[in-house]
Amino acid sequence: MKTLNLIFVFLLVVFISLTAYNQECNDFLESKIFKITVPKKFVNYGQSKSEYIEVSKPYKFEMVFSGSQEYIMNIATKNDYGSVQFRIISAEDNMVLYDNKKYNYKGSANFYMEKTQPVTIEVTIIAADKQYSLPENLWVCLGIKIFSKKYIE
Repeated sequence: MKTLNLIFVFLLVVFISLTAYNQECNDFLESKIFKITVPKKFVNYGQSKSEYIEVSKPYKFEMVFSGSQEYIMNIATKNDYGSVQFRIISAEDNMVLYDNKKYNYKGSANFYMEKTQPVTIEVTIIAADKQYSLPENLWVCLGIKIFSKKYIE
């Protein structure tokens, strides 16, 4: 019985620690990194998100962008873990619609979607200049903040 109680306490401490650790990433979109001024009429798009991802491994987020909309997308990592490559890929035909590698890994993109379509946002943290010898350094909090507005010609 005493061993069972010790196991329970241990699991409870681990659960509380993980919850606190994840909460830190959940609040990342509200940090000063994402306190940017956007042009008039742009509003926060409901599909913004933050997530822990593994360094140097592609991570995919599925989203739907509405047609006749302009978008501003900002991507950043907590503690500036180096360059972040992101690609916007059409889920319909796997065509790459945008790749920030062409723009020296710029952390933001402005674009227009002509029609509503599902897309995959593929993100890879490129950290060749960083050293990752400890397990806790392999996972980094990534934030994707998206703003949109109705396109008017």
